Amino acid sequence: MLVVYPSNGAVYTATLIGNACTAAFFPLMWPWRVQTTSRATGSAFSIGFVNSYGQIGGAIGPQIFKSKYAPRYRESFASAMALVAVCAVVTLVTWWVTRQTEADTRRLKRARIQAEKNNMAVLDDVVDHDLVSRK
Repeated sequence: MLVVYPSNGAVYTATLIGNACTAAFFPLMWPWRVQTTSRATGSAFSIGFVNSYGQIGGAIGPQIFKSKYAPRYRESFASAMALVAVCAVVTLVTWWVTRQTEADTRRLKRARIQAEKNNMAVLDDVVDHDLVSRK
């Protein structure tokens, strides 16, 4: 929208939708981050961490979208797209680091469901080994 620039209303609408999507994305990551931590301090840290990088756009947006770039905002749009790419890379890296814990969590959940069907219980818990070097 910012490059094609059909109208002020379309740019405003696209900006609102984009902000709503980014604001909704980061809280959805909370459970993903929390499952890879232990105890209350780890959970609090992970929620704070996800929330903090979810707010970066609000902090640097006014610095990128200055009025001197109006009305087309090509430089601003390029900067924003670069930051979106960085966000995607950071998300992929954090997923890669925690992939084993996620797999263990899914495996344990399936085991608990199966045990419940047999009127049993699984007392094991997921152990986070993501940041420990494997030999």
